[in-house]
Amino acid sequence: MSPQSPRPATAVGVLDGVASVQIDAAGSLRTAEVELQWWIGAEDRWHRPEREVAVRRQLLDGAPVVQTLLRIPGGDARVNGYGAVVAGREWTVLEVHNDSRTPVAVALVARSATTGADRSWRPDGARLWCDGSVLLVANRPADGFGAAAGPEELATLLGEGAGDGPVAADHPTTAGSVAMVFAVAHGTGIRVLVAPGALPVEDRVEVSPLDAPTAEGVIRGWHRQLDARCRYRLGDEQAELDAFERRCRLLLSRDATAPADISALAAFGHGPEAARRLDVALSELHPPVEADRAAALLVAASDVVAWAADDTEAAQLAGLLAGPVLELAGWARQGPRRWGRRRDPVGPSSLLADWAAQRLLARHAEAVAEPGGSLPDAATAQAVAEHRATTMAADDDAAALLALRFGLVDDDGAGGPDLLAGWQPGWRGRALEVHGLPTAFGSLAFALRWHGARPALLWELTGAVPSPTTATGGPTVRAARLDPDFAGDLRRGEALLAEPSPDPAVAADATGAAG
Repeated sequence: MSPQSPRPATAVGVLDGVASVQIDAAGSLRTAEVELQWWIGAEDRWHRPEREVAVRRQLLDGAPVVQTLLRIPGGDARVNGYGAVVAGREWTVLEVHNDSRTPVAVALVARSATTGADRSWRPDGARLWCDGSVLLVANRPADGFGAAAGPEELATLLGEGAGDGPVAADHPTTAGSVAMVFAVAHGTGIRVLVAPGALPVEDRVEVSPLDAPTAEGVIRGWHRQLDARCRYRLGDEQAELDAFERRCRLLLSRDATAPADISALAAFGHGPEAARRLDVALSELHPPVEADRAAALLVAASDVVAWAADDTEAAQLAGLLAGPVLELAGWARQGPRRWGRRRDPVGPSSLLADWAAQRLLARHAEAVAEPGGSLPDAATAQAVAEHRATTMAADDDAAALLALRFGLVDDDGAGGPDLLAGWQPGWRGRALEVHGLPTAFGSLAFALRWHGARPALLWELTGAVPSPTTATGGPTVRAARLDPDFAGDLRRGEALLAEPSPDPAVAADATGAAG
């Protein structure tokens, strides 16, 4: 597996799930109510990852599977954390492996996520209950249990051996922190299921950590599911992993409802999730709505509809959004004040909003009057281009994903999809492939191959309208950055393009070096 460094805190969970858990730089799990740490008792002392220097953390193959390595005498403690569905419920799986040469003790330390708050804990063999709900289930009963006011007091107890001995069942205790202690031999480990949220008191469903998928299985599952939505090969493994990681992270950031987040999800085939985020964003609006925000939400809504899986889904979404769209368009037309009380009726927000509203309502099955009047095409195109450029200039996952998407295809214009609109000099000579990329003209697949210095382009649009030709003046497939003179049939085709012009910056560097 190819490791990749994540950000300080990483969300883990399941695709299309409702819960997510944060894993921090020390490998600790944090839910809304509880924080769960793991300490390693080696032959020299107790090692607490949050205080150790020799802690390394990585994602595995770009998937939301966090691996934390803690150096201890004789080797490493290796801990994997990831989300999985077991027995019909969402859980966080925690695997602790002893890769050292000697036995160790593993303490699973739980405490309230609220500083200074005590909770009611009850150890029950392989389970730990918190306030009447199952918090975790291990694959075997614990060898010891300890409780104290806080982590420091608990560390003192464990250091003195107060956590040794069998765990007493049905023995609740109120404390700030507790620890379940497991003896782990060399080359073995324990697997634990952690509930990301409270389970009902009466819920006695039997669940075994051994039924959970392995980390390797979860990684394969994430790649398989995301590839089924949209798959691409960029000729650069690191770039592909980066984009994959960003998609996973955005999917698991369930509170990310910014317009760019919504568009980025829709751009790579995650339409249902994008629609849910859009619904949340619209429900949280309270008039008056600032003009720029109204316009940005309209663009996101039009992206969700334009990039829907099929025409039926697009028409249904457009119908549901027709009312909010017209209301937002009204707010977006309230442009910046100029010359006292007068407002600019055709400012950038107004142009952008009317373009997005017309784009969205064009997919409405019922007859709906187009908002606004006739607008200058050049001014509208400029407003759309400036909005996209501003969005993609941000330093976040949504911006990076949208930059990749519009680099592969720009379908904002009515003239048809422009393939490889964000052509990069590093792509020259590389075999590129895209499958299942949603566009306003249908689901796009294309490949770029090279015959010497000339690129060969193959493409197919599934669900596209009947194929107009350049003679009819309808939309066509273009690749303006590669060959400005090329225009192909909208539905499918192949063409040998002209040799791309050299990048001006690269050419200038080459000329300077030669001089």
